Amino acid sequence: MVLGTLTFFMSMVPIVGAAGVWIPVCIWFLLQGQTASFFIVLAGGAGLISAIDNFIKPIIIQGKTKIHPLLIFFSLLGGITLFGPLGILFGPVITALLIATINIYREEFI
Repeated sequence: MVLGTLTFFMSMVPIVGAAGVWIPVCIWFLLQGQTASFFIVLAGGAGLISAIDNFIKPIIIQGKTKIHPLLIFFSLLGGITLFGPLGILFGPVITALLIATINIYREEFI
């Protein structure tokens, strides 16, 4: 229950995502010598959790934001370059604000 809740919240963190939970759990099982549990968590984490996190979530987000995924990616990189770790949040927010401002200007003045 705890790991499921932690995975839910970590999946909202860009770049790290849900892998920030299941990779340390895999390492813990491997260090404890529980190889069967290691392979089960590895297969579930890489095959199911990260597949959903990396492929389905962008499709859902793209439909709501109407921003091209490549633009989101570059805004993440630019945000990290300018603001450091906080740029993960600031970059896409600033990009979304810029796009909204351009759309408002277009509707009002053009």
